[in-house]
Amino acid sequence: DANNQINDEIIWSIQYTSDLVYNGMDGKKIDCNFLHRYFVGWCNKSVTNSNQNIDGLWSHSRVYGREYRVGMPTYYYISCFNKYDKRRNQTFQTAWCRISDNWNNDPDYSDTLLIRTLDVVSPEYIRAYKDRGIIVDNLSDIYDMTTGIPTIDGRSCYHTITKFLDPSRDQAKREEGFKDVILLRLGEVYITLAEAYVRTNQIDKAVNTITDLRKRTLIPGHEKEMKVTASDMDIDFILEEGARELGCELNRWYMLKRSGKLVEWVKEHNPDISLIQEHHIYRPLPQDALYEVTNLDQFVQNKGYK
Repeated sequence: DANNQINDEIIWSIQYTSDLVYNGMDGKKIDCNFLHRYFVGWCNKSVTNSNQNIDGLWSHSRVYGREYRVGMPTYYYISCFNKYDKRRNQTFQTAWCRISDNWNNDPDYSDTLLIRTLDVVSPEYIRAYKDRGIIVDNLSDIYDMTTGIPTIDGRSCYHTITKFLDPSRDQAKREEGFKDVILLRLGEVYITLAEAYVRTNQIDKAVNTITDLRKRTLIPGHEKEMKVTASDMDIDFILEEGARELGCELNRWYMLKRSGKLVEWVKEHNPDISLIQEHHIYRPLPQDALYEVTNLDQFVQNKGYK
């Protein structure tokens, strides 16, 4: 929330403001938070009518974001959440409401136009909403349920990741975002601590750490469904909980790398990434850096890169 950026969750952030004078300049370009652009799906069209605009929804929106369609969640990412986990509905946008007259306006939250489900729903479910004038994109319209591969139209019409949306921008086409960039927050500390306990075989402490983390994520009355036990605690569970807690927060590659499971995990959970190889656990060295050294026979490019 752009209006709730100073709280006990945030440990380290890059701070921005709507007063662009204070955001610094990189050449002639203002230095701002652009993350709001990258995880927004097409919401003025749907998988079921991808060639027609939905009256009342816009390709660009101050509240719903600009549909750059860069980062799409995998089917695995959506399916790894328990339905009683608050993080599920707070990570993925599932409903869009009418925005009248101008894409800078607030939505009318009493007038839903589009729903994208996080589960496969029945034809009866879809028909009930259609009778009310609400379009439903079923999860199975967006992904192949067998392979997890996105459908052709699903690659554009997918669930927006909400955590980077920035409605504090003053207009829909505003490139510069005003929200702070959170580099480290308390959730990551808990995940890292639980990982350390698993690695040092202190399983009970790992259970207690995840239990504490989940106290703010479970829906009251469903504590049993969100309970973790010693039998859950292994590195795969930590990686999954890390996805649920920290998905898209720019630290996933590091977490997968240090686990030793980067290649295995990507091959298993992201069918689009078919060319990943073992040498990708290292990044390539910048060529400009290689030009600067004199001992190129010793200081060489990482294996697998040219």
